[in-house]
Amino acid sequence: MPRTGLSKRLQQQSRRSGFAVGISMVVAIAICFAAFTWIYVQLEPWVQDFAGAEEAPPTATARPSAENQDGEDEEEAPAPTRTPEPEPEPEDEGEAPIEEAPDDGEESDQFEPDYAVSAGQDVNFRSEATNAAGGASVIVVIPNGTLLQATGETAPSDSDENGPWRKFRLEDGTEGWLREVDVSQT
Repeated sequence: MPRTGLSKRLQQQSRRSGFAVGISMVVAIAICFAAFTWIYVQLEPWVQDFAGAEEAPPTATARPSAENQDGEDEEEAPAPTRTPEPEPEPEDEGEAPIEEAPDDGEESDQFEPDYAVSAGQDVNFRSEATNAAGGASVIVVIPNGTLLQATGETAPSDSDENGPWRKFRLEDGTEGWLREVDVSQT
C-alpha cells in the first residue's frame, strides 16, 4: 500500500529547501557584487592613471578647475582637450613668412612646444606633482600626442618606478604637472 501522505510531505519539503537555496544564492551574489563595487571605488584614486579611468573622446577644450565659495576644490569631472592640429605649411610662393623674435631679451608668451604626450593613452594634467589619494586635483585630461611646452620646473616622484614630474604649459596657457614617463621630447 503506497504512502501518499509521506511522499507529498517529502515533495513539499524538497521544494522549500530548493527555494531557500535559490534565495541564499541570490543574496550571496548581491553581496559579492556590492563588495566588488565598494573595493573598486576605494582603489580608483590609486589606479586611475594606469587603468584609463577617464576614457572620453577628446572633444572639449581645457578649462581650469572650479572653486566653490569656501575656496575648496569642487569634485568635477575634468573636460578632455582636443589634440592640436598641425599648422599648415606655407605655400612655396617665393619667401616663407619670417616670425619676429622678442626684443630686448624679454620672455615670449608664444607657445613653443618641446614635448608631447607619449603615454599611449589619455593622461591626467595635475595641479601638483603627485597622484597619491587625496593629493593633486586633475586640471584636465589630455589625449596622447598633445603638444606641451616645458616650464623648466621639476619635482621628485612619489615612487621611483615612474620617474620625476615635470611642469608643462598647454597651448591655451594652462599649466600643470605630468610624469616624465608619460612624455617625450620633440
